[in-house]
Amino acid sequence: MKKSISLSFLIISFFINVSFGQVKKAHPYLFFTRERIEILQKRIKTDTSIANNWQEVLKEADLALTRSDARNKVDYLSLAYLMTRDIKYADKVKEVLNTLCQTNLVEC
Repeated sequence: MKKSISLSFLIISFFINVSFGQVKKAHPYLFFTRERIEILQKRIKTDTSIANNWQEVLKEADLALTRSDARNKVDYLSLAYLMTRDIKYADKVKEVLNTLCQTNLVEC
């Protein structure tokens, strides 16, 4: 199951990366740009494989909402927020980052 979910995220990430040629390179350091998200949202409507992988990523992000330690799923949560604009994903990312700062695992 874990490998399947990771593979789903990789496929979604790869699709976004492959679509990079269709998008202006306004900010080369951002992986999930507005343009890439829009392309992905359109592709989900027409490509069942991409849609299935997106559902796996979203399912993993939803599970991460209930975990006390979701450090390893910040990428899933971030993508879920950008795709759905549901604030619960952004709130969880904020919680994870605040926890990291408080535990001195990262210097903030």
